[in-house]
Amino acid sequence: MRISRNLRMCSFNVNGRPPNGDIEEWILGKRVHRKSTAKSLEPLDDDLDTGSQLHSSADPESPVTACEAEDSATLNGSEDPYPDMIIVSFQEMDLSTEGLLYATAASASKGDAWISAISEALSFSEGGSYLKIASKQLVGLFMCIFVKEQFASGCRIDDITTCAAGTGILGVMANKGAVAISLVFPGTSTRLSFINSHLAAFDEMLDKRNSDFHDLSRRLRFVDKGGSERFVFESHVLFWMGDLNYRIELPQEDVRELMSDKSEHRIESFRTLWRFDQLKSSQEKGLAFKGFKEAPLEFLPTYRFASGYGSDDLGYDLKRRPAWTDRILYLPSPMTPVTQISYESHPEITMSDHKPISAEFLITTHKIHDKKQEYVLEDILSKIRDTQIPEVRQAHDDRRPIPRLRLSPSTIELGDIRYQEPQEAVLTLENIGETACAWRWIPKSMDGAIVPAWLSVAPTFGLIPPQASCTVHLVVQVDYLNAQAFNEGVSTIDDTLVLHVVGGQDHFLQVCGNYQASCFGNSLNWLVRLPCSAREFSKNRDRWELLPENGALSCPRELGRLLEWLMSNAVTFDDLFLQPGDPQVVKRIRENLDTGDEFDFIPAVDKQTLAFAFGETLIQLLESLSEPLIPWALHGDCANATSRDMAFAIIHEMTSYSASSLVTITAFLHFLSLQPSKRKTDRVNDLVLKFAPILLRDPPADSPELLASSLSPLQKRRFVEYFFVT
Repeated sequence: MRISRNLRMCSFNVNGRPPNGDIEEWILGKRVHRKSTAKSLEPLDDDLDTGSQLHSSADPESPVTACEAEDSATLNGSEDPYPDMIIVSFQEMDLSTEGLLYATAASASKGDAWISAISEALSFSEGGSYLKIASKQLVGLFMCIFVKEQFASGCRIDDITTCAAGTGILGVMANKGAVAISLVFPGTSTRLSFINSHLAAFDEMLDKRNSDFHDLSRRLRFVDKGGSERFVFESHVLFWMGDLNYRIELPQEDVRELMSDKSEHRIESFRTLWRFDQLKSSQEKGLAFKGFKEAPLEFLPTYRFASGYGSDDLGYDLKRRPAWTDRILYLPSPMTPVTQISYESHPEITMSDHKPISAEFLITTHKIHDKKQEYVLEDILSKIRDTQIPEVRQAHDDRRPIPRLRLSPSTIELGDIRYQEPQEAVLTLENIGETACAWRWIPKSMDGAIVPAWLSVAPTFGLIPPQASCTVHLVVQVDYLNAQAFNEGVSTIDDTLVLHVVGGQDHFLQVCGNYQASCFGNSLNWLVRLPCSAREFSKNRDRWELLPENGALSCPRELGRLLEWLMSNAVTFDDLFLQPGDPQVVKRIRENLDTGDEFDFIPAVDKQTLAFAFGETLIQLLESLSEPLIPWALHGDCANATSRDMAFAIIHEMTSYSASSLVTITAFLHFLSLQPSKRKTDRVNDLVLKFAPILLRDPPADSPELLASSLSPLQKRRFVEYFFVT
């Protein structure tokens, strides 16, 4: 039976400060309303680490006692909204000089003080009492776990293990490092592991932070009573939290201006900042935390705060660039669905130069009714491990049945494929043999991918019992990253996938479709040289030829058609370009542009819906260009422009069709900004915020020579603003 459990993560760099003030909302969330009669818990003793060695213990630091109870209700639609498990982590709990080298009595007492404060906060829960089941401390790093009392009886001592490692001075000192706890959630077979870490500080130490991640990933190992080691990644779900110390790679002026945005675009400003976050960048480049998930950062940076004359209007230290140093990430396994419910900071807590953060998750797992199932599984796994002995495994292989798999259908035919319209197919894998069948998709060549860029498959591997089956979902989607090759006739929707069966025969699956050429996802140069619509040109390549360079259009006909319609029908709508368009209407407009047909619409579609859809289509067309209207080679000049004249001088360096297209669009936006409006915000500012990152889109991450001249968000806005000045 599948059940859901609600977990709440809390993390706080306390900067050596003791508990001070109310922390109920941080620990329990906004669900706290009034004092309950639930009992307060006494702090439990924790073992202390000397700091420089890797430590692990099979037992948690104190025994657990609890009463029998029925399963708790969780946030999956029941009446009890309180978390089933609460994990609280601290950094910089002890900043003493001796605390950098070894654990002290003072470190232990500070941990006890915070345990008492957490226990007091938990007494506000109206969902029953909580018990502490585990904790781990490495001087200033501390983590503790509480579960509802009714679950505590299911926590077997041998299911809980802990470990720690230092990465500070000389690579081992305890001023930086991590503590970790692993456990099987009571009543389930799901192993959860939690890491609380404090990585290298300072803006320029990005490489050290990434190195710390890999170092800790290698050194953190749980050791059970039998002496067997298990890496932290050997878990159904791994949570990694703490002061990760990643910074925002933008000028301090840009960071503060984006943070101070109090308009309706505030969340968009946070997302702009997040794009320049070192952790996000490291993940995208595969340098650290690859595969980990994190919810969007839609709260103010959590570091560094100050008081008095040394702080700005938001309370940040004037001498330090704000950053999201405090984070909570997770790595789920394919068989354990995780849904994130919340991710927020708690600015009401002001005792430290950091703000605490919290996140809640809903984990879906399997309930175990008989503990013998776990021991039977362990027995089976131990026998499987025994077969690693070559002689035994060979004897076993010689007499085992050959895995046999049947694919249905044997060919995937997807029909017509259109730009940005996903097309899905389902493949059934049926085990028709007498033994379990392990399978996975493999690349056709050693250095290739298992599927082309326009195709995704899920799952990518599996194990099917005899006479059972599973389904694989294949999704084809052509987007701006790969559409150009299809539009120009260089590529087709046709590929062969290889399904490898362990110990059996491999299968080959053909996936094919008919791509319908589009004006979206092309270069500007190709669009202005089209003699007709993209669809007509694609179907009659033997009849049509691209226009010569000296005979090219001044701007793409599709861009002209959209602007002409907008000028005639949409300038009276205040939220034009600022509200999303109806996806179905946008799809209809895009099809008319692709075929060259007149715009035809159902009369029931009102004028505002049409206007917003046309605005959305124009934005999508500009975003789909293989290179933005203002070429990447000129972005460095744009960053240095300090006047309207300098901005217009850059236009003269562009190709005639790029310059004409840019002037046509900005002239329309300028005209739109002069129209009477009931908007409470500055219309020019709203339009600049929307179009600056489109007209000056960042170059691809694999082009370091272009990235060197990238503009910051504020530089982009300032440049585009020159086109609104009369």
